[in-house]
Parts: sequence; structure tokens; C-alpha cells
Amino acid sequence: MNIFRLILLNLLMLLLVSCIADLREGSLLSNEISASDENHGRGLLAAASLEHGLDDWLKKKTLTVVMRDEWRGLITKIAGRPWNKEDLLKFTFRNGTFTSQLTFLEGGRKGKTVGMQSWLTYERENDGLEFEFKENDDTKFLLPAFQYFFEIPFRIYNGEIVGWIGEAELRRMLCDKVFVTWNKIEPHTENDQYIVWINRETSRIELVQYTVRDSFRFVSGEIRFEDYRDIEGVQIPFTMTVSSLNSEYQDGDDYLHQIRVESAEWDVILDEELTLRDDIEEIGDKKE
Repeated sequence: MNIFRLILLNLLMLLLVSCIADLREGSLLSNEISASDENHGRGLLAAASLEHGLDDWLKKKTLTVVMRDEWRGLITKIAGRPWNKEDLLKFTFRNGTFTSQLTFLEGGRKGKTVGMQSWLTYERENDGLEFEFKENDDTKFLLPAFQYFFEIPFRIYNGEIVGWIGEAELRRMLCDKVFVTWNKIEPHTENDQYIVWINRETSRIELVQYTVRDSFRFVSGEIRFEDYRDIEGVQIPFTMTVSSLNSEYQDGDDYLHQIRVESAEWDVILDEELTLRDDIEEIGDKKE
């Protein structure tokens, strides 16, 4: 019986690996976007970026947030939670890049810092040790994801392929849905797909659905943005809730993890403090 279960598990994993998450819907299934839908989609993304504070964001260098991140559910328990829900974290990133740093302020790992400079990861165990550059897949996955959550209004509107795909109601809010990806419309392993839900009344982003190619290509999810607060002209969501795809329509409390920001400040950490090695070229918004 155990051998039979093992065979079934292996077959299931092979099936999942062979699949690829696909967010296309409606006319996108024919891999075509009309000029009018592209123009409308780009207009909506541009309006959203301005509503979220693009002009002021461009004047900033770094954002530092103090936050807690609660991971829930069986899936995250099996996969391994990166920290405990009571851990207080300080996360700082350089705007428009994938250079960032996270420090544990409380808990058993208090004082430990993990970070990334242009996709090269490093860590130190406490404030008294030198930073050591070493490959860490968790850091490489989590820190860019966190940063992208905070910056998505300012980075996704430059998507290579954009198309408006209709409207839908989200918790009694009428939203426009905009599809975004790169390279080609159909799903592929190099680039993720996104559907951005933009509140028609406020032009704010309420929800983003996405694929996760860097993890498992069959994985997809969504993140809900709430409690926006104006921090020096930029709208920062103080609650971000990550769920499996379409869980929003079933139970808003059925989430994988939830980020709760306690404070957010611009440029309290100097841009150069995130540059640990001068020999590493800043590659900005590029992937590795």
C-alpha cells in the first residue's frame, strides 16, 4: 500500500510539473489583444500609477517598513513558514530594483539580517558580524516578492503586453480587469501573467492575480490590498493578504499569509547603505 501511494504521489507531481498556470480568459484565449483593449488597459494602469503616487515615488530612493507577516494553513505549514507570526520585521528596499534587506527585530532570530543586491543574496547572524554573500533560495524568492507587492502600481504599468479584459464586481466594488505579461500572451516559463483589478471609482488597485513561474510553474495566487495610507504622497497598503487564486470570491479570511505594516518611512536608510559590494552592478528592474 505504501509503494502504491508513493507511485501515485510521483505521478501527481509529474502531472503538476507538466502543467503551467494560465490566467488568460475571454478573447485572450485566442492570443489576441485588440488595439482598443490595449490602449484602454494601458490608460487604466497609467491612471492607477498616478493615483498611487507615481510622481512622488520617483523622487524617493528607499522605503523602510516595519511589519508582521502571518502565515496560515496546511500548505504553508508543509512548505515551511519563513518566520513566526509574532516576529517583527524591518524591510528596506531600493525603489525600482531588486535590492533589499530584511532584519528580524524580535523573536528567536532577533538581529539577523538577510538581503539581496541585484539578485545576489547575503546574510549575517547578528549586528556584530560581517555580511556574508551566500546563495539562499528563500531570500531570493521572498524579498523580491515583498518588494513587488509594495511597488506593483509603479512597475507593472510598463508591462510589454497589456489588455483590458472587462469589468467585474469585487466586494461590491466595480473594477476593471487588466491583463499584463511579457514576451507573449500564451503562458510560458520565462514570464509571469497578471490580472490587475482597478477600482473604477478610485483608480486604486484592489486585487492582483498572478502566476509564480520562479517557484512552480503550475502555481498561481492573488493578493488583496487594503488600508491604503498616504506616506509623503505615496499610497502604501498597510494590509496585504495573499490567497490561492479566486479564494477572494469564497472567503476573504481563507488566506495563505497576511502582511500587516506597522510603520512606513521614506529614505531613513540611505540608498548607499544597501550597496554592500561596489563590484556588483545595479541591474534595476531586470531579472537575473
